[in-house]
Amino acid sequence: MDLKPHKNPAIAVFITAIYTLLSITTRENFYALVLFYTILFGVTIYLTFKWKLNLKQLLLFGLLARLPFLFTTPLLSDDLYRFYWDAKLILNGISPFSFTPSQLFQQMALSNKELIYANLNSPNYHSVYPTINQILFTIPALLSSSLSGFVLLMKLQFFAFDLIGFYFLNNILKILNIHSKWLTLYFLHPLVILEGIGNFHFETIMVSLMSAAVFYYLRNKPLTSILSYTASVLTKLLTLIWIPLFIPWRKLFERKTILLISGFTLLMIIGFSPLISTQTTSSFSTSFGLYFQKFEFNASIYYLVSSIVESFIGYNPIFYLGK
Repeated sequence: MDLKPHKNPAIAVFITAIYTLLSITTRENFYALVLFYTILFGVTIYLTFKWKLNLKQLLLFGLLARLPFLFTTPLLSDDLYRFYWDAKLILNGISPFSFTPSQLFQQMALSNKELIYANLNSPNYHSVYPTINQILFTIPALLSSSLSGFVLLMKLQFFAFDLIGFYFLNNILKILNIHSKWLTLYFLHPLVILEGIGNFHFETIMVSLMSAAVFYYLRNKPLTSILSYTASVLTKLLTLIWIPLFIPWRKLFERKTILLISGFTLLMIIGFSPLISTQTTSSFSTSFGLYFQKFEFNASIYYLVSSIVESFIGYNPIFYLGK
């Protein structure tokens, strides 16, 4: 298959759609978002099941699709301002779990402080980002004093983790004897590209670390698997739901299993040690409650239930349902 856009209409449509979405689309432009996401997903399906890119072509095209995002500021998310704020706190020896931005605004010595603070989406709440996130925020802030430099270095981290995910997912498919076309469906998926390197959502990094954990588990390297899995959890707590799959239940009381569970528990305690105090634990819990009691994401079943309940009680029940 020729990857040159002028020789392959599907490649040309994909590149045109992703560059257009990148350059002109904002969060408020709902119909444009739906249109371009639909086009991109349709082309991804076509390339997965019709053209069947080989591994080299897939890697090259996937990197090409991500390349322009290295030089742009996220358009569909304002999370980067909180990442930058948290990183600057850490570099000043202040825990982002101990104080809210509104509490520190006056005494915070930060260039473009007003701009950063004005774009924070939850200035009255403590940070909810776990340890690995905070490390990945701090490295770019340490290497660059400007916001634009911080954004570029963050993008490079996402770029690197996409490559890591590609490597481990490909090897998992080989071990399980599954066709590599399924890697195409992930690596070229518009949500993976646009929400990862495009908008700094850490689910793509979580997947890369989780895929490393699965790979080492399949290769019978439990210690490396546990380390990778712990890093995934400390990136997004969502991966905690997979822990039963890593426990050899038939060998639960064997010495090796007990040591692995103990090791995972110790790593989690170390990872969450910045939160181990009455004040920070309470602050983190309150801020984390935002996701359950305030925010409403793309949750079609919830919207249906909420509308039915609201017709009876007269108000949105999310605050009580989220407890």
